[in-house]
Amino acid sequence: MSRGPIVAWTLAALGALVGAATLVPANSTPVDTGEGLIITELARGSGRACTTRDRIEIEFTARIRATGEVFDSTIMRRRTWELDLSAPGLIEGLRRGIVGMRAGSWRRIEVPWTLGYGENGRPPIPPRADLVYDVRVVSIL
Repeated sequence: MSRGPIVAWTLAALGALVGAATLVPANSTPVDTGEGLIITELARGSGRACTTRDRIEIEFTARIRATGEVFDSTIMRRRTWELDLSAPGLIEGLRRGIVGMRAGSWRRIEVPWTLGYGENGRPPIPPRADLVYDVRVVSIL
């Protein structure tokens, strides 16, 4: 399956959930953090930026970069995910990509395998899989 339909579906689903009026264009130039983590700000939020000490509520779609296969999505589950950004089980690339987001902001976070599930992966994620997350912060709790 090509990535085009997945991206279009993700954008349509997020637009339907958050309302097109709340998606304020941002500087959508990808930023490489130097470790292969690439962050693209797709929409700006408002309020204070979240830190690693925060608990947040998000919507996301996660795919395996090489195939475009969606392996998890709050949109498909029809419920948001509340998470503690300091939780030890959260993959490091996602944590780093989310820190600094504000309520209503939306980012594409491209996570290299070294900051994701690593050498061995975790079913259904294969070993050394680079990942792509489309994330919207609903609220900082």
